[in-house]
Amino acid sequence: MNSIEQVEKTKNRFAYGQNGLFTVGLGVWQDIYEHENCGINEMVVFLSLSCGTDGEHIKSTWSINSIKKYIGLTDIPAKKALNNLISYGFVKVIKPVLKAGDRPEYEVKNTTNEQGDYIWLPNSLIVGVKGESSPVNRLKKRNDKRLLYYFIRLYFFQDMKETGCISQKIIHAAPYEGIDKLETKLVTKINNKYNLLKLDYQWFTSSNTNFGTFGTTSTTGTGKRQKSFFTTEYCPKLNERGAWIIFRPLWDMKLVEPVFFMSDAPDDSLDDERIFMYELFNESQKKIADNILSWFRDNDERMIALKSISNKGSDTRRTAYGFVDNDYANASIKPMFRLKYRTKNPYSKNRVKEQSKFDRELVQKIESEESSG
Repeated sequence: MNSIEQVEKTKNRFAYGQNGLFTVGLGVWQDIYEHENCGINEMVVFLSLSCGTDGEHIKSTWSINSIKKYIGLTDIPAKKALNNLISYGFVKVIKPVLKAGDRPEYEVKNTTNEQGDYIWLPNSLIVGVKGESSPVNRLKKRNDKRLLYYFIRLYFFQDMKETGCISQKIIHAAPYEGIDKLETKLVTKINNKYNLLKLDYQWFTSSNTNFGTFGTTSTTGTGKRQKSFFTTEYCPKLNERGAWIIFRPLWDMKLVEPVFFMSDAPDDSLDDERIFMYELFNESQKKIADNILSWFRDNDERMIALKSISNKGSDTRRTAYGFVDNDYANASIKPMFRLKYRTKNPYSKNRVKEQSKFDRELVQKIESEESSG
């Protein structure tokens, strides 16, 4: 669940930088999505106005021009969507535009009650990064209201404190059919100083969670003989089932991505009992792999693993590889999924700092071994 409600509360209402945050009420976002007269235009306009809010995340000074600039709507549909949001009570006019040059002020409905839940979103979803087309702009081009709704909703289901990843109740790594459990295995020991590990896995999504239901429940029989059956939704256009109807296009658009951690604990350890030491397929791991590749001549499993790491994870859908100091005798690889555009907060800064420390220790041990040899 979202766990940063009091983090980075204030921001400059006129700042369009990529490091800021804005909020959308979880219930309000659902109400707009389910409103019979609100389409994707109303949804993107609401997100744009929310991005332009002040430190309290309520009053917005963004104009139609801002909406057109970042979302790509033209004048007429943008104004129509804004008027609809006003008519349906999702936006309130505080200061109207009476003449050219006037800056409007709107009050954005942020929550359905005082204790409402909030989705914390990075400004980059609206304004983009380094001149690129923003994620919301790209999703608007697809004109898929449902995909946009669940993409924004995913931000509520992040572990902001520990990994920054999407809840594993929604998507997680699972063993292949016929295999009882995930098991990180040793590929080879290198100079008895560090190990090359691998993990075979497949991704599994849950089709009936509090994130969303992607299927229907039916019952048969009566009384004690009554049974319930869940039929997973199928999308012939995507040839996907269940939550993959959402995750596959988001993955293809590079809005969500797999991430692999080297952990100090065995595969079956609880996440809150393990250290997520560093990410795999990073530049440090690539450098190690490139160096060791020059040693081998035979085309065995070690070569396949090293080439995968050298290519920065080209085989990340089936097998993950990584290096670890052999002092971590029970280390394991932990695959997870995360949103590519992520909020920056004190938790993420500390996480990056800690992971850099573990990563640096591994590299230093390897470099000292090479220099002594």
